[in-house]
Amino acid sequence: MENMHEQEIDLMELWAAWNKRRAFVGKITAGFVIAATAYCFLVSPTYEATSTVRIRPQKGIGSSLLDMAGGNINAQAVNTYMEILKNRVVIDGAIARLEKTGNEKYVEEAENLDKKIKVATVKNTELVSIAVPSKDPEYAQKANQALLDSFLETLTKAERQQYSLTRQFLEGRVSEAKKEMNKAEDNLGEFQKEHKIISPENTVQMAAEKMAMTDKLKAQNRIDMESASAMAGAIDGQMKGNTRAIADNGTLQAYNTQLAKLESQRIEYAAKYTAKHPAMVKINQDIDSLKAKMDEEIQRIARLETNSGGVYNEMLANKLKSEAEASVARQNLASLETIENDFKKDIDKLSDSNKEHLRLLRDVTVSQEIYTMLAKRLEEAKVAEVSISRDVQIVENPIVPEEPVAPRKARVIGLAMLLGFFLSSAYAVGKEMFNRTIKTSEDVANYLGLPVLGEIPDFDGLEKNMANEKKTSFMDKIGGIF
Repeated sequence: MENMHEQEIDLMELWAAWNKRRAFVGKITAGFVIAATAYCFLVSPTYEATSTVRIRPQKGIGSSLLDMAGGNINAQAVNTYMEILKNRVVIDGAIARLEKTGNEKYVEEAENLDKKIKVATVKNTELVSIAVPSKDPEYAQKANQALLDSFLETLTKAERQQYSLTRQFLEGRVSEAKKEMNKAEDNLGEFQKEHKIISPENTVQMAAEKMAMTDKLKAQNRIDMESASAMAGAIDGQMKGNTRAIADNGTLQAYNTQLAKLESQRIEYAAKYTAKHPAMVKINQDIDSLKAKMDEEIQRIARLETNSGGVYNEMLANKLKSEAEASVARQNLASLETIENDFKKDIDKLSDSNKEHLRLLRDVTVSQEIYTMLAKRLEEAKVAEVSISRDVQIVENPIVPEEPVAPRKARVIGLAMLLGFFLSSAYAVGKEMFNRTIKTSEDVANYLGLPVLGEIPDFDGLEKNMANEKKTSFMDKIGGIF
């Protein structure tokens, strides 16, 4: 009971101490509120332009299996792109775009763009929010748009570089092929004119068709091999050789060997059957099925190797595909060499004139096929270079913000009021509690050990007591009357 009484006295002392200085508390709290209000109305408002993009990493069957097994491929891909977005190359590209506006204020503020941008995922989704704050709402919008454009351009350059190398290679080959085709056609025309040949003999025609088929396949596989090798080499250079190769994976090696055998068998069938023959249809289906399995395995390896997704995953997958294509084309050329040797045995039975005519026909056919094939490949490479799919999709472009994001007046004033009240209350109570001066007759007896002979009452307190006594006496009289 004694402890409870002492605790009650302590609480009363705290209340008395605060109540004694409540005017001080009120003044300090009001001062905080006034200062916060002045800050809200004097400080320049801050605006924030936001944009949203969606990260769509390439997904294959391999990645789906990894996701079901508890992998976090998408989150890693999003984090990778977020880091790219804050990369110095992207920032410099955005600053360059702002400098082109000619607005000196924009140029000056753009120097600190890297310190201002805010990049964050939206509720653990594939969406990424990009925010740029500024005192100028128009600059915030333009800076955000410049950053977005620079980001997409940087990704596009990385993706297109490999296609650019392929296009350059094909452009050189097309020019050479056209010269060879024109020369072959001129030689054939001169020979036919000299020997007065209007159309080739049946034997020569049949031999020419067989050789043309073989030469076409050889040319196609040679171009496949050279293009695939160039692509694989270019990607390996971009990735600085720190990637896997087909030889490092037993499954890919096995698939590649099976594919080479099927391709060789298809070449043999092509010399005997038409494209609609059941044997040709069946082997084409087998080859397509095996290629699909190889693609799945390549995607799985690429996901595991890069552990991120996006551009780098696609680059590694393209490298592995190119290596596989080059290997198959190389083995196809060996098979075609064997078939060609068999054809030569029949050609040796022809006359010298027919042999020469056949050779010239063959040169024209081959050069035309090569030129046509290269020209087609070149057009495909040009289209791929300018219209490749990107992993980043713009969901929302930035607009000029109308409402400021700071200062938030209601929040600032509310916090200032609470802060002023608690600080001033703590100071008032603390100052009173730590005041060790003697205040009452009990303090004299307790601290000094001296007897109290009398007290000089406080004048205000005396008047108050007298007023209370008069009031009590008056009430007693009224009570006696009634």
